[in-house]
Amino acid sequence: MRVAITGLAGSGKGAISRSLAVRLGLFYIDVGLVFRAVAWLVLNHRIKHISELHRVVCEEGLWCSWNGSIFSVTISGKRIDHELHSPAISKMTAELAGSSVWFNEMRQIAEAVISNHTNLVADGRSVGNVILPKADFIFLIDASLETRSRRRFAQLAGIKQQTLDQVRTDIAERDKKDVTRANDPFAVPYGAIVISNESGTIDACVEKIVHIVTNKT
Repeated sequence: MRVAITGLAGSGKGAISRSLAVRLGLFYIDVGLVFRAVAWLVLNHRIKHISELHRVVCEEGLWCSWNGSIFSVTISGKRIDHELHSPAISKMTAELAGSSVWFNEMRQIAEAVISNHTNLVADGRSVGNVILPKADFIFLIDASLETRSRRRFAQLAGIKQQTLDQVRTDIAERDKKDVTRANDPFAVPYGAIVISNESGTIDACVEKIVHIVTNKT
């Protein structure tokens, strides 16, 4: 069984997906982190052309693992997931996603990772549309800008000095970029089941999804 979960920034799709994977005993894949791993390769190897990326991936390998709590990415025997959230990686990921050629390459690498698993939960803003469009179940995690902003603000407390207004502005700008980008703009996937994460808990959302999945299989 393959479950695809998507949603805008701060919707809670990652936390819900990880918890769901544990609940159902499925492998979990963070597609966004795979995209960031490609950006890491491009930056660290100063890659300029697709052919160079192919060579590096073949030589060093890109492996993903899930231990029931942490999704990790390993390249050339080194775990790099803790390096994938830096501003430089975020910027490069956005730049690559802005190119149809590079975006297609990131998509193919993510699909190669997914192809190794028959039973999984995958999340990401491209999931359900260009990635796993024919998943057995596709869910959209929905929450308002205000709710998502407050959650992200709480997550950043003690980590990043930002006011709630600044967090709200950042997420609103990210939303705009996601829905207007040329390559794979964010959209509700065809046939997606909407799960509201407006006022409930992660566990409550997971329970809703488990109920739907177990009653349709």
